[in-house]
Amino acid sequence: MESQSKVKFKGYSINYIEPVSGPITGETVITVHGTGFTDTGNIRCRFGTPGWFSITQAKYIDSGTITCPSPKAPFSFSIPKQGQLPFNVPFDIAFIEDEYEPWTDTAHTFTFYKDPVLLRNSPKEGNTTDIKTVIVEADKSAKYSLPSALIYEEIYDVIGDDVTHKSSNTFQYQPMKCKFGRFGTTEATYINETHLSCLTPVITDDKNIGYEKVDLEVALNGQNYVKGKDVTYTFKGPGSQWMVWVYVILILFIAILAIILILLATSIWGKKEDDSSQVRGKRIKYFNCSS
Repeated sequence: MESQSKVKFKGYSINYIEPVSGPITGETVITVHGTGFTDTGNIRCRFGTPGWFSITQAKYIDSGTITCPSPKAPFSFSIPKQGQLPFNVPFDIAFIEDEYEPWTDTAHTFTFYKDPVLLRNSPKEGNTTDIKTVIVEADKSAKYSLPSALIYEEIYDVIGDDVTHKSSNTFQYQPMKCKFGRFGTTEATYINETHLSCLTPVITDDKNIGYEKVDLEVALNGQNYVKGKDVTYTFKGPGSQWMVWVYVILILFIAILAIILILLATSIWGKKEDDSSQVRGKRIKYFNCSS
């Protein structure tokens, strides 16, 4: 009689993931927090159900943390024909081979959404010393969805092979964000499907800033930023006053130079006219004498 072997593995579980959403195009870096993680060299994240899913390779950080990207082309997650974005799917992880059914089975989900198309923003500029509310408008055909959500946390006890559920709660909000170039990011507030607002960042050292235009970008999950062709913001710092005088002086210089050139050209033209008159006078005189 053949002896039967029982496959054993260390228990592991997900506490929470962040962010809980990302664009359908993929490449969102998801941080998975949990317990019982080990570096097996074959850690995977699964997006979807056993019959409809995409899998990506994860990176081991420590016994309570791994990271993995959301699937991108050509292995992007495909939405079922009856589905539409934003689309919510189960999220699971595994540390061993598929044949042993190693996937976690929890309430954690990941939401795929379509990136908005940014059209314009108002206001377009402001002083570095002011905190302004900026409204960013999106196209109606590629509007703001609400993928940002409460992050769901489950607490487990892992002792050997046993995984015991202790409690569940929502503990953190995944914010939308605005990025103002090198000046930093601020949290965005959803207004409606085509408008959101965000405050300009606090700038503590602006002494070397004159006029500086930066791209104003938006991330619905706080990570994957999108920009618009005409969506920019100009910061005006203390140096902008000096720049105004530089522009004034430059304009005056150009004006004076233009006047000098005009006077010089007029003088040269007048001299040529005088010389031409003298030549004509001599010719007339010579003609009279010859007669």
